[in-house]
Amino acid sequence: MEFAKEADRLLSQAPLDYRPLSQRQSLTARHLSDRIYTLALLYRLNGDENPLHADPQRATVAGFDRPILHGAASFGIAAHAVLRSVADYQPERLASFEARFSKPVFPGETIRTEMWQERERVSFQCRVVGRNDIVLSNGLATLRAA
Repeated sequence: MEFAKEADRLLSQAPLDYRPLSQRQSLTARHLSDRIYTLALLYRLNGDENPLHADPQRATVAGFDRPILHGAASFGIAAHAVLRSVADYQPERLASFEARFSKPVFPGETIRTEMWQERERVSFQCRVVGRNDIVLSNGLATLRAA
């Protein structure tokens, strides 16, 4: 019963325009990541033993041209971009963070995070600049007040 009341309350506050924020509003911020070729190997040093991220032969068997970057690294690059661009580098302002992994990232690629902010909600997507592929989609960061 409480859940139904809360759902009704939240739905009554929902905007009437259900198009993605990126189609309703111009870009708020854009952030380019550094090209870090050794990022996948850093995860290896921290105990990750998945050969998909370090061994070219295993990556080929899995269907990739070369080892891929960890999803956690891509996710962290996006979170860093949001914190730097719209949250004044204050991690305590980040209340929630979510995204969909849509394509792999390869070590050394530059990721551009595109953000659209509407009050405390920041919609975002990440694309690899060299391929123009969206690699993280449906991103949503919720910020706490400063």
